[in-house]
Amino acid sequence: MSSKRIVLCNERFLARFGVDRILVLLARRLQGEGSEVALSCLRSDPQALEGAKLSVDEVTLEDGLNFIEADVSASQQVLERMIADGPPDVVVIGGWPFFSLGALAASRGIRSIFIDAGAVPHDGMPEAALPIQRELRRLREVCLSAIDEVLPISAFIADSQTVPDRGALQGVETVLLGADHLDGLQEVALNTEEQLFIDRMDEEAAKGIRQILLLGRFEEHGYKNSPEAFNILRRVQKEVPDVRLLVLAGSESIDVPGDLKSKVVFLPTISDACLAEISKRSALGLSMSLWEGFNLPLAEMQWFDRPALVFNVGAHPEVAADPWLLCETSEEMGRKAVRLLQDESGLRLALAESMDRFRARFRWNGTLSRWVATILQDPSASPAVPPGKLRRLVLVDVTNSSRDPANSGVIRVTRRLSRELSARPELEVWFVAWDPARDGGRGGFRLLGQTERQFLASNGGPTDVKGVAFERLISSAEELLSTAGHVSTASPIFLFPEIALDGSAFARNEWASRQGCRIANVFYDMIPIYQSEYVDHTVRGAFPDYLRSISKADAVWSISGFSQSEFERYANEQSLAIPQRCEALLLPGQFSDRSRVKGQSEQDLSGTSVNILCVATIEPRKNHIALLDAFNKLRDIAPELSVHLHLVGNSYVNADSLTARVLDAASNDDQITWHKILPDATLAELYESASFTVYPSLTEGFGLPIMESLWIGRPCICHNSGVMAELAAGGGCLTVDMTSALALAQSMKKLAEDPALRAKLAQEAQARAISTWGDYAEEITRRICDL
Repeated sequence: MSSKRIVLCNERFLARFGVDRILVLLARRLQGEGSEVALSCLRSDPQALEGAKLSVDEVTLEDGLNFIEADVSASQQVLERMIADGPPDVVVIGGWPFFSLGALAASRGIRSIFIDAGAVPHDGMPEAALPIQRELRRLREVCLSAIDEVLPISAFIADSQTVPDRGALQGVETVLLGADHLDGLQEVALNTEEQLFIDRMDEEAAKGIRQILLLGRFEEHGYKNSPEAFNILRRVQKEVPDVRLLVLAGSESIDVPGDLKSKVVFLPTISDACLAEISKRSALGLSMSLWEGFNLPLAEMQWFDRPALVFNVGAHPEVAADPWLLCETSEEMGRKAVRLLQDESGLRLALAESMDRFRARFRWNGTLSRWVATILQDPSASPAVPPGKLRRLVLVDVTNSSRDPANSGVIRVTRRLSRELSARPELEVWFVAWDPARDGGRGGFRLLGQTERQFLASNGGPTDVKGVAFERLISSAEELLSTAGHVSTASPIFLFPEIALDGSAFARNEWASRQGCRIANVFYDMIPIYQSEYVDHTVRGAFPDYLRSISKADAVWSISGFSQSEFERYANEQSLAIPQRCEALLLPGQFSDRSRVKGQSEQDLSGTSVNILCVATIEPRKNHIALLDAFNKLRDIAPELSVHLHLVGNSYVNADSLTARVLDAASNDDQITWHKILPDATLAELYESASFTVYPSLTEGFGLPIMESLWIGRPCICHNSGVMAELAAGGGCLTVDMTSALALAQSMKKLAEDPALRAKLAQEAQARAISTWGDYAEEITRRICDL
């Protein structure tokens, strides 16, 4: 391995911060190997770099930068300075604000390595701190796939964060930290205050007072769980009265319970040498932390042959010298602390062998040797992530789904597909909305605001929308692409699962093309062209432009074979190009998050009162007039039946007369209820209380309510032609000519009067193979990654 120029980048290089400490150790080792080493950071402290002849370049950030902009700015500054000084061979990244450096360095042929200490959990964190912490996780997810090698500091971090965020095992090597960095400091002189404290500890020890060291700095909130130490102390001092709890508090003011004030000693910021002396004199160490990527203070304590109790969480099972030192509860920790302080049955002697094994294994020489080997290795030997494993950046146009409170077909597909895609490890999914006023009226996309995110998340939509903290930070999708879109070798994808009828379809595609995106569309139906009598004139007028924009896409995925053939028919008639990747991907039949209904009993379907459910937007082609007429005829020909018709669906734009007819029917007939828009949870209850459903639509691209009814195990009456007949062919349905109100009434009577027939159709429904939204998203994801 030849000598190289190395730059180590971290937010700070300050005393007693974990990542800072280990990067300085690495820098010194690299220097010892003959490499030229420099540090880049936002701030540093000479105390942390004492004895190291390292050049430090402190980056200055402009005021007002948001979290992502700061990362990009710091990374760009470091790259520019590195290039000016002669590009280094390798950059080693400690975390924010240098995540973007991994991708930027790659553009200049510079290798990048990330020593992954993990992103802290959010439990118990103050609400004001959460937005930034969430975006830290987003930034990790976006950037880790662009970094050449990632070295997590524990298997816990590798399994829980590194591999999920990176999206691949390649280029990941777990290297546990060392513990002996405080060794050999006996010759370092303490300052007067520190020496006085050590002398006082010796005096108290001579009097039989036992010292417990609370490991790590005291933090009032969050996963460090520091205040729980007071409960442990209260439990211990009942059986070991002569005890003190030593707390590394620095300059912080900590509220100690009144009954423990005489038992707690606060330590100011101290040197490593003083910490080593305190550790050696302490009888026991306690770590209250509920999450650790390694827990360096635990390792330090055990290096000095002192037992330390920790909770059985995070990386603690990998670092604790003996399994006995792991605790499940605070009660168990207090009980074990008493035993160690009283040294019952030679407990410390029993742990001695485990301590010896720990000291033999956790040595920095081994850790640094593995890191240095990776840093100095021949780049051709680097286990780079295969291009197919890199996350593909996907922008999903959810303009309508983030504004419409309804949950009709297209919006339902968009919400559920968006939710599933956002959970796919192969994709980095962001949701955007079209704003025609942007770019001087040219139009552009922006991230979602709070209200839009709430609409999108409703009725099975994505609940963890990317960019949740960006409402005030990044206003446009262009900024997002410039800060996050550089991490993949493949072009970003612009996915349009909705329909644009406002004249902006071409503008949206042109925007995506300018950003270097590949364009994919989900296509629904040709009803405004071939069954134009069922749609409003504004839709008829706008639809051809929408179809022409689709013909320019890189991929079109139709929701059924029928829709696919109709689109190709129109394209041929109009001499439009048919995208090379043009195919039918049938929609799934899964309803919301409801489990598939299996084993429906006959009793559930044979009540004396018959409930009929129709889920469909109130618009002409859905054929509600025929349904209402058929319902009235049903009661005329079978007056003995107790039947109730439930209608669910929003009213269609410019369908005022139809809406008025439905409203009048519901107002004047207590056996008809129009529920209008319902959340999925309430709609599921209606499905489950229904005897059967009716989907009276005359033309569809798919007919999602038919399959959702079958998913819930409810028979469905639907039209006997088009895609509805195709869906019914698998079982669970009765088909009828929906243009005849009398024929529909007779079918409803047949099903209402015959519980055995309903049970038979329900069994057929339950026996059908019905795909899930996860299945559908997997098919879409595979095609996105190949696009």
